[in-house]
Amino acid sequence: MGDPARAEQPVRRLARIYVRLRVLQLRSALEYRGDFWLSILGAVLQQLTGVVFAVVLFTSVPDVLGWGPWEVALLFGLVMLPAGLVELLSDGPWSLRTTVNSGSFDRVLLRPLPPALQVAAEHFTVHGLGNALLGAVLVVAGLTGADAWRWWTVPFLVLTVVAGTVLVTAVTFLANMVVFWEPSATSTFPVFVVLTRDFAKFPLDLYPPALQVVLSSLPPFAFTSCFPALLLLDRGGSLRWLGLATPLVAALVALLAAVAWRAALRRYEGAGH
Repeated sequence: MGDPARAEQPVRRLARIYVRLRVLQLRSALEYRGDFWLSILGAVLQQLTGVVFAVVLFTSVPDVLGWGPWEVALLFGLVMLPAGLVELLSDGPWSLRTTVNSGSFDRVLLRPLPPALQVAAEHFTVHGLGNALLGAVLVVAGLTGADAWRWWTVPFLVLTVVAGTVLVTAVTFLANMVVFWEPSATSTFPVFVVLTRDFAKFPLDLYPPALQVVLSSLPPFAFTSCFPALLLLDRGGSLRWLGLATPLVAALVALLAAVAWRAALRRYEGAGH
């Protein structure tokens, strides 16, 4: 049998490399401090437009299908926090179309690092920090306003946010992998797929049954916010227990992305083919 310690060494080495890449990109962004803070402010202001819409909505109606303003704020935060972390940690898949079509993906395959790691670390999006911070504020405010803090709330939140970040990362990879099968210069498909997560900022019951099925499966963004929120708020009957399935759903989507990535690498033939 192999030595488990030796088996862990490559994983630790890759983790160190990934962290170093992130730190270097952060240092590079901090070289231009004005642009750094403006990017964060811009991200916060962009997301605040949705928050303002919700505020205006609740000035006209007391609740939405029984969901009050603080409970909807929790949904907003549970969507924005993982999305911001993905932009910070693994926003690189958005460059896949350019990389594949230009032929520079060949260099990715030649480097002595896993291609998926290189793609994930391709970009460092500063405004992801603004999205994550605002999301965290909304989560805390929502739970406080709804008086929903319990002894298990913090560990459950950490687990949900980590799993949600994995899920959104996997979906982002899957959506952008379409370039290996449809290598046109531009495509709205990845943007369309990823932006469906904005539907999860509102209660699932608000949508027609068909859209509820989509948000629970293709892609399953309801598991990043709607179902965990039901459990956190102790509502939704038996459906609230689906909030515990978020890590499992994230693992399944990540496995699907890994299988699709292997198929995409086998399909790639370089530029001009």
